[in-house]
Amino acid sequence: QHLSVYPYLLVGHQGSGGPNYRFSIKNEGIGPAIISSIKIISPEKEEFNDFIDYVVNQLSPADTSMGFFHTNLNVGRMIPANQAIELIGTTDGKSATSVKLRSLLAGKGFQYEIKYRSIYGDEWIVTNESPIPIEK
Repeated sequence: QHLSVYPYLLVGHQGSGGPNYRFSIKNEGIGPAIISSIKIISPEKEEFNDFIDYVVNQLSPADTSMGFFHTNLNVGRMIPANQAIELIGTTDGKSATSVKLRSLLAGKGFQYEIKYRSIYGDEWIVTNESPIPIEK
């Protein structure tokens, strides 16, 4: 019965080399994923609870003209099966913005850990070091 609602989250980058970069999370499973916790650690070892807080913290004053959007990923958020959430992406059509965002979200020292559960309470973790979910 638990396998009939098995969520499977994947976090990834799309369009890294061009002007339309996207950092997203997708539920490739057959049941909803409910976010239990989010931990983002900067190269300076600062902790954040949302990707946008980390990105804004890392930007310099020279980066204020970058055009990008964000979607918050909060504890308790449900991601339905076969649905994706674009967490951060470019809006200005500039490859330089894509390169900057990708460097922040895939650079050395950047870490994330997302815990999620099924509707039955089974729990998994996905991290930047282990993109394949690990059951807890």
